[in-house]
Amino acid sequence: MKFEILVVDPSDKLDFNSVERFKLAIGLNEKLCGSELTVKEEQYKKESQVVLIDESNQNKWNIQKLDTSKSLGDLYSSAYILTLEADKEVIKNLRRPLIEHCKKIGFSRIRLLTDEYSQHIAREIYPLINKIENLLRRYIIKFFTIKIGLDYSRQEQIISSKASEKIKIRSKEDTTFAKGLIDVDVEYVDFEELGEIIYQQKTAFNRIDDIFNKIELSSDLSELKKEIQGNYSKYFKDHFEQKDFKALWEKCAKIRNKVAHNYIITEEDLENAKSSVENLEKIITNADKKINEAVFSIVEKEALIKPSIQPLETRNETELVKRTDNQEYEDRISSSYQNSKAINEDELIKELQQEQNNLSKIPYDNPFIGLKKFVTKTLADKGFDVHSSYIMINILDDKGMVEIYDHDNPYGDYPTKAIKLLDS
Repeated sequence: MKFEILVVDPSDKLDFNSVERFKLAIGLNEKLCGSELTVKEEQYKKESQVVLIDESNQNKWNIQKLDTSKSLGDLYSSAYILTLEADKEVIKNLRRPLIEHCKKIGFSRIRLLTDEYSQHIAREIYPLINKIENLLRRYIIKFFTIKIGLDYSRQEQIISSKASEKIKIRSKEDTTFAKGLIDVDVEYVDFEELGEIIYQQKTAFNRIDDIFNKIELSSDLSELKKEIQGNYSKYFKDHFEQKDFKALWEKCAKIRNKVAHNYIITEEDLENAKSSVENLEKIITNADKKINEAVFSIVEKEALIKPSIQPLETRNETELVKRTDNQEYEDRISSSYQNSKAINEDELIKELQQEQNNLSKIPYDNPFIGLKKFVTKTLADKGFDVHSSYIMINILDDKGMVEIYDHDNPYGDYPTKAIKLLDS
């Protein structure tokens, strides 16, 4: 196993300037060497080098002096590459004493070149980090698809603008066979940003201005309570914040960065990774089992409508892929993103009332308004965004102003969803 550092004396503090004297400086430290170092081979060219053997344990040392005379940005007389080749336990125990000794004798600037002990630990850590990262991605996709809908990544309360931009760039660079076959969003998001999606949910939809507006306009306290009382934020506080999810995730992020950027890794990092991943796995798994506990209040649902609708050209290419099983439906949803607008309560009630008035003109028994057709054709054809239309219908359903129900499907064996206005 190898440990290799670049040591530099930019201030001329060393009292030597040769590999022979450097050899003595290493050999006299009993923490580093068990006996006198024996020269195995020497060569003197443009760069001087000496290979040494510690006879007591057969550790191999390599001291190479570098030519710094052509350095453009700095002028310094002494720079060496110092390499130790030894067993794993020796490298583990000598890394710190070696760096400290080099500092003590006058090398004020030290850079890590090779650390095979860290690489050894990293090979144990990486599968743990990869496992928990993919587990959280799975949870995010499942949770927000169920609770928000297929296009949850368009919501600024869920995916930050910075992460959204990263998704857009990386989707264009994607060359895998899956591009165009599956929907992709959080797969393009980095580890830290993945955790941020969870952190921000505890307050994502609790806009204090919206709540104050509700209070000012309300004349019925019971109705006001129903509108602002949800447990979406409480769900994330109970299952993530109070379980120290953020601290655990950030600890894993720091360790992951060490692994990715060739920094010194210790046994402590490995133990921290194991314990953090174990706790995170319990947190995410338990939250996954309790997804149905997360319920939006009316205020929270209204907050989902307010962000501006992204134009078609800024969305992920994969989001616009047409499914062969329902071409017309996908075409309508895709086209609704371009120059579309969010529908408000009055507009939706007006459009639904008009559709109900038109039912009397239909020469069939028991006519009805199909929910999907109403949203993806009637409203979409008038420029209303499909996603926000579904949210507004959900809000009106909570308020008892519309009813969503099952109706016999004249074109299939299974019931279809229908919608109607309720008498106020």
